[in-house]
Amino acid sequence: MKINGTVKYGYGVPYQDYSPSGTYYNSGTQLASGSFTIYHNNDGTGSFSVDVGGCLQYSYWYMNPSYRGYGQADTGNWNTKGSTSITLDAIPRNPATISATVSNTKYESNTYVVGGYSTSTITVSATMGDAPSITKYIVKRGTEVLKESASSPISFTVPNVSGNSQSITYTVQAIDSYGLYSNVYTCTAFTAYKYTPGGFTSAPLSQRCLNDGTLDEEGQYAKCQISFQNSKIGTNNITTTCKATISSYSGQTTTSPLNVVIGNGSLAQSSSYTVTYSLSDALGNNFITSTDTISVSFHTANFHSTGRSVAFGQAATAPVNNKGFFDVSNMTFRIDRNELVDLIYPVGAIYMSVNSTNPSTLLGGTWVRITDTFLYCGTDSGTYEVGQSGGSKNSVAKHSHQMNGATMIWTGSGNTAYPGSGTAMQSCDWQGGTYYDGQTGIDDGNMPPWLSVYVWKRTA
Repeated sequence: MKINGTVKYGYGVPYQDYSPSGTYYNSGTQLASGSFTIYHNNDGTGSFSVDVGGCLQYSYWYMNPSYRGYGQADTGNWNTKGSTSITLDAIPRNPATISATVSNTKYESNTYVVGGYSTSTITVSATMGDAPSITKYIVKRGTEVLKESASSPISFTVPNVSGNSQSITYTVQAIDSYGLYSNVYTCTAFTAYKYTPGGFTSAPLSQRCLNDGTLDEEGQYAKCQISFQNSKIGTNNITTTCKATISSYSGQTTTSPLNVVIGNGSLAQSSSYTVTYSLSDALGNNFITSTDTISVSFHTANFHSTGRSVAFGQAATAPVNNKGFFDVSNMTFRIDRNELVDLIYPVGAIYMSVNSTNPSTLLGGTWVRITDTFLYCGTDSGTYEVGQSGGSKNSVAKHSHQMNGATMIWTGSGNTAYPGSGTAMQSCDWQGGTYYDGQTGIDDGNMPPWLSVYVWKRTA
């Protein structure tokens, strides 16, 4: 804003008293009659004086910069020679003039502006008025202030829209360093779309299988299946990726349903695994997950689909030639909470087999093998008390027999008796007679028919 003034019938030195101090306008100009110009302070106030005939007279004026075009001045009586009058006019200062352009980030092959996701960037061009600079830009959508910024360009998130799509128009206005408002610039309208995230439309199904996807309850791969709905921008489906992950293994698709085989043959039969199903889309959102479990390859009881085989502790075996199977593995049998092996083979039991496998492998427990020993049915006490051992593996040792009152059949001559027929000798009593078996006390194979076996005794 500037003030024009006219002095009549005198001369004077008009000036403005504002920082920097001592700045004068028309300084030293003597005006018998004429005009001068005074600029107001930035805050809209100021003063000037006119010196007429050596007498100083003050006149004050004020101006509201937001109400341009008018000013007021207070002039008093002049105690001077002759007649003096001052006339003031308020002339508006010039604000800046602006224009602006809008650009938006877009999604799905640079096609759609998405409310709540895209970024608007407004670049403002300003032609300055009297003020040297712009202090603030204000961006609105209708009456809603979206962003205030001290500089251009101005970036912010596109507002959410109502319905599937909506036309959006921004307005921009600037405020200069004098507090003057520029024109309101209306930017070019554009269409923004609503974003709707996708989702799963079925429960996950995760099963052990072979590498070709054939279901197998002892398989070391996983067949992962789930159905899903694509995300939408407006009413349009956008690229949506469905992914199944087990540890470092994964498989994915952009077309529902997901049906992938993963695991690389590394899913141990003795372990269970968590399968994570996730959806992501072109907006970069991993917005939903679901989990499932691959169980261990173990079955308490399992019936084959043919109904011919049953198994405990494993999957039932497929019948062969219409012959089913009854399989048991990885299980311990118990009766009344006692393990079956403890009922059949308690500590102290003897186990015999022609198979060299230690019964600890088959039955559990601790077993000690018995070798080079006959088993003897002993007594509860005495020489052959149960649990005692003794004897030698040698056969009958050299020995003699005393025969008293023996009846002999004599068929020869001399002092030698032979088995055979003949006249019975009169009973006689051989005193001190000795019979020798002719053996030397070594093993001569004098054994009944036999079978050698492995024998173990359970000790724990």
